[in-house]
Amino acid sequence: MRPHHLFCTGNRRGTIKWGSTNVYTEDEQGNPIYDFEVFDKIFDTILKTGCKPFVELGFMPYDLVDKSFVEEGDPWNRQSIYQRYGWACPPKDYDRWRELISTVVGHLVDRYGAEEVETWYFELWNEPDLDYYWKGSVEEFCKLYDYTVAGIVDVLPSAYIGGPATTGPVQGSKSASFLDVFLHHCRYGTNYVTNKTGTRLDFISFHIKGGGFPFDLRPKKDFPSIHTMLQQLSLGLDIIEKYGYKGLEVILSEADPDGWAEGECMTISTFISVIPPIMLALWHQAFTIYKSWLRHGDLMYAP
Repeated sequence: MRPHHLFCTGNRRGTIKWGSTNVYTEDEQGNPIYDFEVFDKIFDTILKTGCKPFVELGFMPYDLVDKSFVEEGDPWNRQSIYQRYGWACPPKDYDRWRELISTVVGHLVDRYGAEEVETWYFELWNEPDLDYYWKGSVEEFCKLYDYTVAGIVDVLPSAYIGGPATTGPVQGSKSASFLDVFLHHCRYGTNYVTNKTGTRLDFISFHIKGGGFPFDLRPKKDFPSIHTMLQQLSLGLDIIEKYGYKGLEVILSEADPDGWAEGECMTISTFISVIPPIMLALWHQAFTIYKSWLRHGDLMYAP
């Protein structure tokens, strides 16, 4: 299971597209304060149901936000500004971010044991190619990734670390470019922490979506497209192979028939009757493409 908003600051009540744990705050002197009450309940619940956590490391706690990305406002509006976009900003201090990651992963190891936690996936952020989720540049995201890897390795070298959880790659799009630049950095770039070439990458993640269904009181009848999802998968694998990562585990950490799953633009009856056969067909074809890619490097998809 892959929960969002694990590091966010707020009233600790979940709503659609928002949540908070207050796992990290600072006192008046800027010293970190860690509170794992809600954080632990999330992971206890996941494990209690027999599932494995897919740990999405994000987003930016209020006290770590680089304020140069945030507009000045009335103190009464600070939380609303943070909840609108502050959580999507880079950190004011990358070393402090690394410390946050080390503390969180160390806490997980203490609570659940290294043998358990090293079976989980640790993924940085969600869809950083979208302005909604990441206000920094792709270079700043690569820097964040380097510091994240360093923070995890500080306490659990055997952890399974990856990303970048970008949206479905489309030719000529920012999503494809972002994935390309990220993988180039991991393979050939200068690591922001070590100053050496390259960054550890245990798995690669991106998303595929079958269509976009924006809010409409009188929507026209439409259905997700398997073809669209498979095109995104194929291009993503092309980009991955370009940088010599063929054979590395690839995770589709979101694979939705609708680009905005919480939009509730389709009725329950439509979902029940249409989505299961669509997803079964998708996964059959996607698995066929992936096996072909591993064996022959053939990424062509013919609808």
